[in-house]
Amino acid sequence: MQRMVNSFPEEVLEYVFSFIQTDQDRNSISTVCKSWYEIERWCRRRIFIGNCYAVSPRMLIRRFPDVRSIELKGKPHFADFNLVPEGWGGYVYPWIAAMASAYPWLEEIKLKRMVVTDETLELIAKSFKNMKLLVLSSCEGFSTDGLASIAANCRVLSKCVKRSNLVGLELHIVAFEGRLQEIISQFWVVPDGFHSWI
Repeated sequence: MQRMVNSFPEEVLEYVFSFIQTDQDRNSISTVCKSWYEIERWCRRRIFIGNCYAVSPRMLIRRFPDVRSIELKGKPHFADFNLVPEGWGGYVYPWIAAMASAYPWLEEIKLKRMVVTDETLELIAKSFKNMKLLVLSSCEGFSTDGLASIAANCRVLSKCVKRSNLVGLELHIVAFEGRLQEIISQFWVVPDGFHSWI
């Protein structure tokens, strides 16, 4: 079996691995052997981290050097119900600062229940010129100044979404042909769903 595993060229395995989408399956194939670990390490483009304290940014960068999309969760779920003390943590700035030099080609950042300051959004805007998607779900700590920095500097941004479970405001910013055109819609989420105003 070991001889058969090593008989495929790396390019073939990279191609096959590209069809494996779930994080659990990707993690499993990296445990088969050292060569699969290395191949999976270099071809992984999307990363999901369910707890920002479970791994350090340095370890992520060392393990996956060519990431294009990252989804990062901070505070636990019960933070949505104001059950986490003020100033508990979930700060994203150390992550963004580490990724700015390691992943300048990053295209997607999805953050959930993180503390995102205007300074963080400015760093994102200046560091990731190929940013196509930014999702801030139940995040706090930023203002329209930070979002303005994203709008001014991320020329290929196709979607920026801010979701808040408590406020219910969802904001879409759409870019077209590398230039920010307009804020498309704002709408309130109601228990039965929501309706766009466009």
